[in-house]
Amino acid sequence: MTPNNTPFVVYGLTGRSKSSKARKLALEPKGRRLMMVTKPTDMSALQQGNVALLIYPVMMADDGRRIVISNGAQTPLALKGPLPVALMSPHKVHGIDVTSYEPDEPNFTPRITAELARRERHWLSTFLSVRRSDGGHPLMTVNQYELVPGVARLLPTYAGGNEKERLLPFIEDPIRMDITANDPRLLCEHLYAALRGVGPEDYRVSAAVVTLSPGKRVVTAGVAIINASDNPDSKASLSGFHLKSVAR
Repeated sequence: MTPNNTPFVVYGLTGRSKSSKARKLALEPKGRRLMMVTKPTDMSALQQGNVALLIYPVMMADDGRRIVISNGAQTPLALKGPLPVALMSPHKVHGIDVTSYEPDEPNFTPRITAELARRERHWLSTFLSVRRSDGGHPLMTVNQYELVPGVARLLPTYAGGNEKERLLPFIEDPIRMDITANDPRLLCEHLYAALRGVGPEDYRVSAAVVTLSPGKRVVTAGVAIINASDNPDSKASLSGFHLKSVAR
């Protein structure tokens, strides 16, 4: 939540391979409801990877009190019920179980899903991560937080050590961030800058911020998107976002 009590959600997209980098974030028309998706910027490069794991809706809002964000094709399923209940039973999309970790050996990318829901007197955020256990089984963790002005939480996919052979999953609780900006564009610039990390490589693909009306229903107040393909030299401040370098 921003310092002026505005609820918001963010999404950061990073990539190492040519197929992961050949994407951008964009709004998709869906009546009056919000839907943000990944779209290809280079189809031939995208098809070098698993398209089913690269193209998906990252944000969807219902017509009531919830907005769902995820790093895969589980977003529509998560919108059908509260977390974690909506993702408790196996469900396949394009032959892949979207309630389990991703089958991209050796990384076995954790499946991340988050929900921001309006309750009677407050906003509640829920973060769900499904990663591969040492025995090869799905391991689910859930964290919930009431929104507080000037504080946000972010759940990365990977630990951020930029390992060469295998990317290690992020296994800690969602990262607490102090928020100093209220404007969605400025928040997005801060997030995009923070995704740059401290190493020589630049894995950034996109960053997005959606602010919501502080009323009793989920109503989009503002949207900001930065795509590396359009803004390769963003020089935004790091203020308010202190993240490890993470890459998908």
